[in-house]
Amino acid sequence: MIEPISKTLTFREEGDVVVVDVCGKLTIGRDSAGLRAMLQELAEAGYRHVLLNMAGVTDIDSSGLGDLMASWMNLVRLNGALKLLNLQERVSDVFHTTRLDSVFQKYEDEGTAILSFYIVTQPSDVERTEAGSEFRWVDGWPRLAGRPG
Repeated sequence: MIEPISKTLTFREEGDVVVVDVCGKLTIGRDSAGLRAMLQELAEAGYRHVLLNMAGVTDIDSSGLGDLMASWMNLVRLNGALKLLNLQERVSDVFHTTRLDSVFQKYEDEGTAILSFYIVTQPSDVERTEAGSEFRWVDGWPRLAGRPG
């Protein structure tokens, strides 16, 4: 059984979706690394649909973004998905500035976010993010469509 790493990281199951409630700062150090370790452990345990409730996240830096991106790629490789819920304005601004808001699907309503995991899409070599950006998988890494690999 997977145990929460700390009081800042807890999770619960909602059907086939695991909702991870995150609190604090996702910056270089324990919280960011702890989240990545928990997401890796969830993936290894067979969980493929992960929703990060980031309502309690007050700050994120490049280390936190890197951990989220690595976890996103890991789940996508396993035919899963990592989506974000309830980003505070400061955290949302960081995603926008780094253009990662075009990669991650973001939601403000938990029910809508959970239902989004059950929507079936048509397979294609070009995929589209929630924000409308298109990307292709090149050597196991996402690349924006139309840009050299």
